[in-house]
Formats: sequence, C-alpha cells, structure tokens
Amino acid sequence: MTKLFSLRTSFRFSLTWRVIALSSLLLLVLVTLFTWLGHSNLTRQLQESRSQQHERQQREIRLALQRSSENLRQLAGLTAASTGLGYPFQEGNLNELDDVLDAQWPSLQVEAGIDEIVVVDINGRTLGNWGEHNTATILPIESWIKHVINSESPLTTLRCSTICQQFAAAPILAEGESVGMVVLARSLADVTRQAKEVSNSEIATLVTGSIEGNSIAQARQLDAWNGHLVALTHEELSLALLQRAATIVPVQRLIEEPLSLQHNGRNLELSAVYMGEDTTSSNAGYFLLISDITDQLKAINQDTRTLLVAGVIGWLAAELLLLMILMGPMARLRRVAGLLPRLASGGFSEIRNTIPTNRSALPNEIDVLEITTLALSRQLESLEDEVRERGNQLAERIDELAKERDFVSSLLDTAQVFIVVQDSAGRISLVNDYTQTILGLNEASLLGRHFVDIFASGTLSPTGSFDTHTQEEQALITPDQKSHTVVWYHAPLFANNDTGISRISIGLDITERKAAEARLVWLAERDPLTELYNRRYFQDALQKAIWMQDKGAVLLLDLDQFKEVNELNGHHVGDRLLREVAETLSLNLGHRGVIARLGGDEFSLLLKDMDAEQAVAIAQYIVQLFEGIGFRTEQQWLRVTASIGIAL
Repeated sequence: MTKLFSLRTSFRFSLTWRVIALSSLLLLVLVTLFTWLGHSNLTRQLQESRSQQHERQQREIRLALQRSSENLRQLAGLTAASTGLGYPFQEGNLNELDDVLDAQWPSLQVEAGIDEIVVVDINGRTLGNWGEHNTATILPIESWIKHVINSESPLTTLRCSTICQQFAAAPILAEGESVGMVVLARSLADVTRQAKEVSNSEIATLVTGSIEGNSIAQARQLDAWNGHLVALTHEELSLALLQRAATIVPVQRLIEEPLSLQHNGRNLELSAVYMGEDTTSSNAGYFLLISDITDQLKAINQDTRTLLVAGVIGWLAAELLLLMILMGPMARLRRVAGLLPRLASGGFSEIRNTIPTNRSALPNEIDVLEITTLALSRQLESLEDEVRERGNQLAERIDELAKERDFVSSLLDTAQVFIVVQDSAGRISLVNDYTQTILGLNEASLLGRHFVDIFASGTLSPTGSFDTHTQEEQALITPDQKSHTVVWYHAPLFANNDTGISRISIGLDITERKAAEARLVWLAERDPLTELYNRRYFQDALQKAIWMQDKGAVLLLDLDQFKEVNELNGHHVGDRLLREVAETLSLNLGHRGVIARLGGDEFSLLLKDMDAEQAVAIAQYIVQLFEGIGFRTEQQWLRVTASIGIAL
C-alpha cells in the first residue's frame, strides 16, 4: 500500500508539465541557437562588408595617388616643354629663365597646387627655385638627372620626410638635347581630401623612420611604430586612438587586416594604406583610416534583440497553445492513472463508478484506455474470486502434502540404511539421518556436494546412467577413517520439471557380514592354533600341483617325543611348542611354498621348482632352525627335534 501511495503522490509533477518543460527547453534551445546563428551571420556579413570596403578604400586611395602622380608628371612635362625655356640654358641667361618660370608659377601654384619648382642643369647645379625652397637640398638630384637625361623621359616618386610630397622630374630639351631638368613638388593634401571623401573616415598620415631635425610635436611621435604623424583630422579623437593602437599591433598588419577598438564609448576600426616606396629614402608613408562602425554594431545588436524577442514570443505562444491542447486529455489521463493503482487493492467498483461509460462518436486513445481499464477491472475481479477459491484448495492440498512429507521424512530417518537423493548433475539434494550419523556430518555440509566425492572409494564409482537401475558394492571410508562395505542400489527419479532425471541411491552396510564371511573362509583353510594352512587346504594345493604337473618336493615333519611333552608338561605347553614351530617355519620358509599343519605334531611343506638336492638342503635348514627353538618349563628345558621325510 505504501508503494501505491507513492505512485499517487508522484503525479504532482504530471505528464502535462513534463511535456511543457521538455518542449520549452527544446524551444528555448532552438531560439537561442537561431538567435546566435542570426547574430553570427550579421557579424560575419559586417566583417565581409568591412573587408570589402577596406579593399575598396585601398584601391581608391592608390588610384588617387596614381592619378595625382600622373597629373604631376604631365605638368612637369608641360613646364619643361615651355616655349623659350631651353634657350636660356644654352646661352646661360638666368634672367630670361626666371622670366619664363615666373610667368608659369602663379597658375601652377593656384590651379595645380604645386608647392615648389626647382630647375637644375645637367651637372646638378640649381639654377632656379620657386615656392617653399626647402626640398632642393634633400632631394637626390644627381641620381634623378642621370635617370632623366639618359632615358629622356619624366620621373615621378613619392618621398616622405617631415611631410609627404609627390615629385615629378622632366628633361628640358634644346635642339633635341637634354640641357637641364625641371622638378615639381606637390603635397598630398588633395589626395588626403579625396581619401577622406572616398572612405568617409578620419584620415591620418604616418611617416616611419628617423628624420634629422624633426620638429614634430612629441604627442605625435609614435615610438612603437618608429614614426610620427604628419597630419590627421579630428585630432581629439584620432591621436589618442592611434597612440593606443601603436602599442597593440604593428602598422604593417593594419594593411592586411583592420583593427577594431572601443574608444570613448564608440566602436572604431583602424586600417592602413601604404603610399609606396622610394628606394633613395629610408622613410615610408602610410594613410591611416579611422572608421566609426558603432551604428553598424548597434544595428546588429538591435536585430539580434528583435530576433530573440520574436523567438521568445513564439515560444510562449507555442507553449500556451500546447497547454490548451493537452489540458483536457491529460485531465482524463490523470484520472485513469489515479485509478489504476486501485486495481491492485481491489477497488473494482470504485473504478467502474468513476470512469464514465458515455463515449464520443470518434474515440481516441484515452477512450480506448478507459474502456480497457473497465474491462481489466471486471477481469481482475473475476480472477481474484477464482484465485481465492484456488487458494483455499491449495491450502488444503498443502496440508495433505505436509502430512505426507512428515510421514516420508519419518520413514527415511527411521530406516537403518543409506538413503541419498541426487540431482541430474550428481549433486546430493537429500540425505537421511542414518547417513549423517555414519558419516559424522550434518545435512548442510552434505547438500550440494557430488555423490562420488563422498561415497566413492579408490577406483570404485557409481556405474550406469541416471535413467537405469544399477547395483554395486563399494568401500566407504568415513571421515573418522573407519572402513565400511556398502551395497548400493541406484534407481531413477522422474520429476515434472526441466532439471532432468534425478536418482535415489539406497545403500546397505554389509561390513559385519563381509567380515563373518572372511572369517569362515579363513577357518576353512587355516589351523586355529598355529594359523598355518590345514590338511584340507594342503591336499587341494598338492592335487592342483600334481594336476598341473609342477615339479617340486613335499616335506613331511613329525616332532619327536611330542606326546611326552603333552603328558609331562600339559597341553598348554605342547600348544606353545607347536606355535613356536609354526612361527619359525612361516618366518623363514613361508615365501618358498605352502606350509600346513596336518594334525597333532605333523607339519608339511609343498615346495615348487625344487629338485632332490635342494629339498635335502631345505630339510637340513629346518633341522638347524629347530635347534634354535627352546624354552624352559617348570620341570625342564624343552628343545625341538623332528623327523623329516621327502617325496619328489
């Protein structure tokens, strides 16, 4: 009843709520998974978009540098080809040269953004300088002249020092010969402006390498990158961010992969564009782009929250719908589940009164369960009545069998024979009291042991299979080392089970009878006084030897004056003398043949495989043995002599 009560109380966490809990867990896992996948997908798309934008920015900035360089090269070519520029070189008229370039300088400075014009002859001597006048001394003029004069084609390059500038050098021709070179210098202001428009980012120009006489402010020095910032937009935001980024990642890595940082509550992305190389300078220039991706990340987070809220709302709606569907059927199912334990306690009428008999036109599984429960209650009720009746009959039969068992047990324990029942494997399953008494063992130490381990002795063992009747005689050595001879009768026992044929073994102890039989045989062949063979046995042995035609000798001994010994000293002395003679003959000649007492003081020896000479030697040996026999009586000292006859 306690078990049934625990079954009823376990319904507090019903199947409905288990289904709701498990489905909620599954749906929540799915909502979380889809939200995570959506967030990961949006993040991946943003990364791909930023990577594509980074590549596009690099292409646009390099293209702007290329266009600016090409434009500057064209301007240098046009300036070098100006009318009247070559003649002053030939004639050495510097004033005329100044007049020609003074006329072009204002338009080049204003319209083309040229910062400086330098004119040199083929020997590298500066003939004129218009503009900032700060580059001629640091430019590799001689190498440029060699390149331009030899190739007779313009040269463009980008050099970074305290600032980054583009340079274009073009040859000045006079009558088909190069007489000098024009060098134009222009800052990257226009390129920087185009880069800012293209990237929609904050721009900074970084120059790496050591610079002599550097006058850049210490705040713009970036020791981790071994460089300094030449120019930057929105210095309040950009400078602190670049100082922090310099300690995190090398500037070369920013060219391949942008760096994302959080700064002042904003999510910023830093990338770099390499300006190009000048083999004559150890310095390198970079455009640093600082993009604000805060809005994109906020949009991703907002989309993720929207997806999560939609998933949670869907989960709640699904669980409410599932709960509404399950409430009615699960209430009926709980009612049936609560009634089923009553079947074990016999509440059949309660079950029939609780479960309604009205059914819908379209029965479902719960209707089938209720119908089955009603049918099961009726069947169990009838079975309970039948079991009760059968139980009464069984109790009566058990009483009868108990009486029969007590009678059989009393019969087995009363019988003075060994009674042992074995199973199909030869293990003992029942023993009577007599067997336990003879063996000196209790029933617990015998049950389950093999029959042959206890009752077989030597090479003897029970013979025959379990389904046949067998009889045998065995020696039994009990634990106290007493020997018994037992005649066993084995018979099969057929039981109505699947364990196979068993066997009953009944043993009769014939130890005393065997001893009596052995004693009778011994008395029939022996002389009681001397324990030698008697006349009958000797005659049988002699007849057998003659019939077998054995060769040998018969010695007949007759003790001398034995009658006087009996008469003078008494028969007990004579008997003692006879025993002395018999013992002497047995000890010394018992192994040579048959020794017998024929009666009175007559003895005989049947010796096989012996000739006359050997027989005489034996007779003489017997005489010597008799000379050693003697003992004193009350009257005299008795000695033994004998007359011996020999027959071959």
